[in-house]
Amino acid sequence: MAESLKVFELEQQGDTLIVIPKGDAGGYRYTEVHLESDAVLPCLHDSQIRNFIVDLWQVQLLGSIIIGTIIKLVRKVENVVGNSAFCNASDVMLEVLETMDCTNLWPHFATRDEALYRCIDNESLERLITHRQAELSKITRCISEPHVLAGSRLGRGLFCKRPAGYSD
Repeated sequence: MAESLKVFELEQQGDTLIVIPKGDAGGYRYTEVHLESDAVLPCLHDSQIRNFIVDLWQVQLLGSIIIGTIIKLVRKVENVVGNSAFCNASDVMLEVLETMDCTNLWPHFATRDEALYRCIDNESLERLITHRQAELSKITRCISEPHVLAGSRLGRGLFCKRPAGYSD
């Protein structure tokens, strides 16, 4: 998903929705800013979305209307998704976020990659590790005991063929 609205750009990377403000509210009408922020909310109800990142790479400084809208958006999504974060803020923007105490509520990361890495919650990470371990266990067992898994779904793949002369 990559959607370009007038005020915000939306991207999805895995289970993370990324909102990128395109500029300050000076170039937009107040109603446009709020209508677009409301348009972001349905994206967060997608069952695939677990994290939310506001990437500030396109802006040097945001005014109170956009900052207020972003804070409203992040607060609304706290109950819907797992983790929220800011990233790529300029020094001036980061100072504003710190002054408003936003960085105590939602962490700021220097890069999007770091924010994506840090937003993986323990539950998601544990599911991923468990899934990978199960796959590795099947492959290891298949290699060491091909006759055991020869009839399984995995056994019908490239790795597990019945040994020559093997019979049930």
